[in-house]
Amino acid sequence: MKRPGLARRAFLKQVRGVGLVAAGGLPILRPQISMAAPATLSLWSGNNNLTPFYQMAAAEYAKTHPGFTLDTQSAPMREFEQKLKAAITTDTGPDTSSRFGRLV
Repeated sequence: MKRPGLARRAFLKQVRGVGLVAAGGLPILRPQISMAAPATLSLWSGNNNLTPFYQMAAAEYAKTHPGFTLDTQSAPMREFEQKLKAAITTDTGPDTSSRFGRLV
């Protein structure tokens, strides 16, 4: 006896097609991400002598990555440690920091 409606195979073919579209996504439904989106990173350092190096490295990186900027702030080590400790407890710290020449 034949049941009304779609046959099992016809149904599966339709669902498979929808599944492929859902898995691949339609280009108009995918979010568009710009590779040149502006990005600013903050870097705090406890060594004033390294600031020119970080700025030079950031300038070189920005040549191939438009929109990139690096906000560098440096202070003597003890002042830097106090500032960083206060910033961590209030969740207002930098994106990265440098202690003894090592990025953290």
